[in-house]
Amino acid sequence: MGIIRRRRGGDEDGPVAEPDPEFRYFSREQGAQFRALARQVFAEQGVETVVYPTYLEAQGGQRYGLHNLAAACHGARRGETDWPDVVKDHAERILRATSGPVPFEAISTENVLAHTYLRVLNADSLPSRDSFGYARELADGLLEVFALDQPETVVMFRDEEVERFGLDALREAGLTNLLAEPLGSHEVVSGFDESKLHVVMGESVFTASKVLVIRDVLRRTIADTDTPHGILVCMPFRHQLAFHVPKDASAVPALQSLAGFAANGYEDGVGALSPFVYWWQDGRLQQLSRADDDGALRVEVDGEFGSVLGRLLREGE
Repeated sequence: MGIIRRRRGGDEDGPVAEPDPEFRYFSREQGAQFRALARQVFAEQGVETVVYPTYLEAQGGQRYGLHNLAAACHGARRGETDWPDVVKDHAERILRATSGPVPFEAISTENVLAHTYLRVLNADSLPSRDSFGYARELADGLLEVFALDQPETVVMFRDEEVERFGLDALREAGLTNLLAEPLGSHEVVSGFDESKLHVVMGESVFTASKVLVIRDVLRRTIADTDTPHGILVCMPFRHQLAFHVPKDASAVPALQSLAGFAANGYEDGVGALSPFVYWWQDGRLQQLSRADDDGALRVEVDGEFGSVLGRLLREGE
């Protein structure tokens, strides 16, 4: 059953430039300009790359993702005028972090575990799935990985590091550190038909990853962890998590609101994660919204959540 269908982006009252296929907040022309600039800046730093839609690939096979950099350029205060500085700063930071000693070899096991976090990532942001066989799939395109928090960057564990330090030890440390990470601010905003959405924003790059400990988030925000009908959640970018706890028929407008909220936040936020809304139930995520080939956003309510929503609607009659 489809609940909402809407066109993403653009002004329907006037002509709209064709969007870039990957970074829809750019026009196609801006996307080409952005990728060319990224390639040029990396070359100036001594790294020749081949340009792909969402990453640069160096001759040695190292890939440099463009999602976060594109979002940073999109949010630059002076627009395209600031792009060269934004890209240069990003390239220098990334190359500085990857040119030194391998971080897992430079610090002790104790320090590795003290700075390991569970993190939710978009699978497309990984250079390759080949080295991340341990990653747990949360939903289509979303993975749970281990991340080592360093002063200037966050490094993802590969299979070889997981084997070295131990899957169970890393998961225990990652969960403990994620729970201890500051939550950030909590705000209640009104959605369609005055439905209530809870929005958590934080400086931590692990804010959105707190969906993995969502009951703790509920405890610290609404002081109620009773979720017999699950939780509607979205994680548009790494610094934001939004949710609604379904209890009655207001779940329908809340779902509609979260779908738009997720799509817009994904396009505007730094560290894009997912443009979709999900239903959380007992640690599982069911994707509820998706984009059609023509760019329209559609919410699909079926399966287990369809039964839950139908029950809530009947109870409200």
